[in-house]
Amino acid sequence: MTVIAAPHELDEPLYPAYMPTLTDEIFPEHEPFEHDDPALRADPSFPNLLGPKTIVKNVTPLFGTELDNVQLTELSSAGLDELGLLVAQRGFAVFRNQDWKDSGFKKQLDIARHFGPLHKHPVQPRPATETEIAVIYQSAAEVRRINYWGNRVSGVNWHADQTHERQPPAVTFFGVLENQGWCGGDTIMSDSVQAFNHLSPVMQNMLIGLRAIHSSNALTLKAKKEGDALRREAVNTPHPLITQHPVTGDKVLFVNEVFTTSIEGMKVEESDNLLKFLFAYIARGADFQARVKWEEGTVIVWDQRRAQHSATLDTPHDKRRHMIRITPLGGKPIPATRD
Repeated sequence: MTVIAAPHELDEPLYPAYMPTLTDEIFPEHEPFEHDDPALRADPSFPNLLGPKTIVKNVTPLFGTELDNVQLTELSSAGLDELGLLVAQRGFAVFRNQDWKDSGFKKQLDIARHFGPLHKHPVQPRPATETEIAVIYQSAAEVRRINYWGNRVSGVNWHADQTHERQPPAVTFFGVLENQGWCGGDTIMSDSVQAFNHLSPVMQNMLIGLRAIHSSNALTLKAKKEGDALRREAVNTPHPLITQHPVTGDKVLFVNEVFTTSIEGMKVEESDNLLKFLFAYIARGADFQARVKWEEGTVIVWDQRRAQHSATLDTPHDKRRHMIRITPLGGKPIPATRD
């Protein structure tokens, strides 16, 4: 069966400046820096984030919050500080009907840069003029994204972004530019704080103190195999398997199936089987997961140090899906200690 491109594919996308570009430039390693987390200076009563007309809805009792009648582009510096605290406490925040998508590169980057230096993705497409924005694009004529995991039975792929970095991401801004009325393509979120808390005290104490290797090797090998842009070679970094969140102090299960490859000091079978258990546990943990549906003007902000996520690659073949992600980096992960 031949899939015929829908007529709208002959039209220009609504945001041509944000169309994906694969480039051959080389990005250097991110320079070490002291992370000044804005959440640590935030007012915990949220007076600059939550106004009298703000409607607050919890996505689940412990994880995720949706805020109505708040415009990200209108938040003051103090309001952005409070946003950082909110997502540290709740994992992620959903904003609807945002003008963020029309605010331009500079405003979008300035908002994200409030939270830390911006990550440059080693393989993902970017706009032609910007190196700190990642583009997620699918159309009827370009279905590579939905076939990205074509050799697997499911495209669900739990991860926090770029955990191989020496200083992994702190938060992420992820928003819709154009959706052409499709449904599907939801983002599933998983709470790594609850994931730790649900484990038995015996398992918790066993995991605390271990270190795991996070590697971008699979990412770079896939880019080389498929002829994609490769702007950095693979990075391999050890991080604590259980971290302490720098804002809330919560213990976090800091492993993910995309980047975590082994546990230091363990033999191969020990490491493989422990990670296999943890990955399966995270994947089936529906009682600490949440699902977010995308609408025109939706932006999700999440704390990468607490929340994992996965795309669901079920968007229809005859619709355009155009989104962008901007990701500030944070501090080095803090090892948790036994109580």
